[in-house]
Amino acid sequence: MNLETKVTHESKALPGVTFIIRRMNQIQRARRDAKIIDARVRISELTDQLKGIPEDGTATEKLQRAKLDAQIGIEIVTAIKPAYVRAGLVSVDGLTIDSQPVKPEDLIESGQDDLLDEVYEACVGASGLSADQSKNSPPSGISAVPAPPDGQSTTVTVAAA
Repeated sequence: MNLETKVTHESKALPGVTFIIRRMNQIQRARRDAKIIDARVRISELTDQLKGIPEDGTATEKLQRAKLDAQIGIEIVTAIKPAYVRAGLVSVDGLTIDSQPVKPEDLIESGQDDLLDEVYEACVGASGLSADQSKNSPPSGISAVPAPPDGQSTTVTVAAA
């Protein structure tokens, strides 16, 4: 049996360009996610604030909603997307930036937006859980804790984020 840990994609944004994405296991996903936990908390807090403002509210409320929505977008673009690309992108072929071969950081800093979005989406797809894995995983925010040996009881305290 051969386990393929990388997937090659042909770019739709830039014909002739191919990129290789790493299929991530749970350890690789955890390492990536550890780097973006603060951004995810900020996004969650901003989303909670956004939910508290009516969509059809006053002009001031609409402005507040637009500002919060923009802040969420900035967190995604400046923290989440780069982390996924850094963790998932192995290589890019058929493209140079400033006459240099493209590395993940080059794509993040200077790459064309539509190619960057395409690579990000591929990284998300390659790092997610399959339907079966997702079905058998604990809910988000709850760690899997192995059962104690010999029927002993265990108390687990989960701190709110």
